Formats: sequence, structure tokens, C-alpha cells
Amino acid sequence: VNLTVSLVQDEHGEPDYFVSVIEDISKRKIADAKLRASERDLKIAEELARLGSWSWLVEKDIVQWSKTLYDIIGLDPEKPPPAFDEHPKLYDNRSWDLLSKAVERAVQQGESYQLELNMVHTNGQIINTFTQGMVIKDDSGKVIRLHGMVQDITQRKRAEAEHNKLFNVSFDLLCIAGMDGYFKELNPAWESAMGYSLDELYSRPFNDFVHPDDIEKTASEIAAIEDGKSAIDFNNRYISKKGDILHLSWTAIPVLEEKRMYCIARDVTRRIHAEEQTINHQRRLKDLTQQLTISEERVRKQIAIDLHDHVGQMLSSARMQMSRIIDAEENPELMIRMKSLSQALLRAIKGTR
Repeated sequence: VNLTVSLVQDEHGEPDYFVSVIEDISKRKIADAKLRASERDLKIAEELARLGSWSWLVEKDIVQWSKTLYDIIGLDPEKPPPAFDEHPKLYDNRSWDLLSKAVERAVQQGESYQLELNMVHTNGQIINTFTQGMVIKDDSGKVIRLHGMVQDITQRKRAEAEHNKLFNVSFDLLCIAGMDGYFKELNPAWESAMGYSLDELYSRPFNDFVHPDDIEKTASEIAAIEDGKSAIDFNNRYISKKGDILHLSWTAIPVLEEKRMYCIARDVTRRIHAEEQTINHQRRLKDLTQQLTISEERVRKQIAIDLHDHVGQMLSSARMQMSRIIDAEENPELMIRMKSLSQALLRAIKGTR
């Protein structure tokens, strides 16, 4: 409680009695404690987010910085912050030019601003920052104060640079597509593959580039993605600006809260053509094998016919003539030789058969 005691005097100015007022300040104490805790949490959050605050009383030219802002620049928080005319030392030339013009407009026209600026740490390192200034006016509309925040976004900018480097140098077709049927972000590989500029690709629904025979199955796959399912090795065909057909193999992951799909498409046209050529070669080889088999059978039959109709008949005729000679001949020695020759002809006839 808060106790207030007042002395009341009589008409002669002598002490008469006391008046006491007891005020219950429990709620106020609780509110003060919550406020201090909130301020402490805010300070911790600012330090974690590398978010510094500043304030500038325009007419009195008094500048105040938070401790986090001192830390971002590397200055001693025990010393007063530099005056505005000393700020050029804290920025590179381009950033200072942007900031000075923004501050001038803020003071003269009451315009708030948001800028990405490069600040210079005391060790010479460049710090990427996001700076915003808010105008505070008096009742007459005159700007009396600028208040703002400075956030160190160096790590984020480095991550963005790495992302852009990977995004831009990839030979695969990388894209972010919306559930509304339009491309949102494409890497430069799309221009090389499709022959369209990125602006042309952004301006039309992506189904405009899909082969007509593949539109139905593409729509079915997108419907599954909208239900939260990822697409892996989904193949369809796109038509380039020159009319060439590209065979693409897709991997797509949905992010439903953003209503977007993050996709990688690989141009497998050469592989598809190579597979088609292999299949055609195999088909031709099979046809040639069948033709060779048929030719061999035809030649075999022709040889059999020639042996049977010509060689076989000639051997049979020769044996018949020899039989007549054997029947008429009386020389025993010659008969033995003739019979041996006849047996040889018989074996030859059986061999041809």
C-alpha cells in the first residue's frame, strides 16, 4: 500500500488532527513489474535479432542510441553517440548519400523511410543493415523527433548471396511456382532451355508451355501437390520458343501456407532420345536376326534341293551304270574294284540324303 498522512490545523494554526489516506497500489506494482520484464525481454530480443534503436531530437540535435546499436558498429556505449554530422564516417559513400537525402525529406516533408545501407564497423568490416526512420510531430505538425531501428542483416545477406549463387549457376531448371498456375521465380537456366525471356515465362500460365498431350496428367499431378503430396521423378514435355520438345523430370515440394511449390526440373531430352535410339537399334537388330534366320533356312532348303535333285540323282545314275558293267564283266580283279566303287557311291548317296 501507499500511505499518505496530512496534518490539519485549527483556526489558530495549532495542530488539530491527522488525515491518512491508504492507497492500494498492488495492481500498479504488478503492472510496473510486468513493464520491467517486458522491457528486459525486448532488450534480449533486440540483442538476439541484432536490432538497435536510435532517437534524434531535431531542434536540440540530441542523439540517443541503444546498446545494441553501439555493438553493431563497435563503438563504446559509455561514450555519447556521434552527432549527425559525424555519421558519414559510419557509412560507405552510397549509403550515406541515400540516408542523408532520406533524413532531409523526413525533416522537411515528414516522410518516414526504409533503407538497406552499408555501415562501417570500427574494425573496417562492412555491416549490411536494414534501417527505418519514423517521424514524430508536435500538435502543429512540425517534425520534432526522428525515431528508428537499425538491424544487422549481414548474415542474411550472405545467405541470400549464397542462395543466389547456387540458384543462378545451376544447370538444372529451378523454380518457385504458385498454386495459381504462374511461375514466381526462375533461375537463368530456363532462358537457355526454353528460349523465352524470364519476363515472358512469368507473364503466362506455366501450362501454356506444357505439351498438349501432357496437360491432363500435369494437372492431375499439380492437384496432388496442392493436397500436400510431393512429386518425385514426374515426367512431362515442354515446348520451347523454337518449337523443340523438352522432356523434363520434376521434383516438387509444396509449401501450403505460402500456396507455392518449390521445384527442380532436369532436362532429360538427350537421355530420352538415347533410350529411343537404343530401342530402335534393338528393334532393327531383332529384325535383322529374323531376316538372317529366314535367309539361312532358305539357303538350307535350296542346298537340300540341289543335293537331292542334282548330286543325288547323278550319284544314283552313276551307280546304276556301274551295276550294269559289273553284271557284264568277267574279270574277277576288276569286279572287286567295281564293287568297292559301287559301295562308295552308295555311301555318297546316303550322305547326300
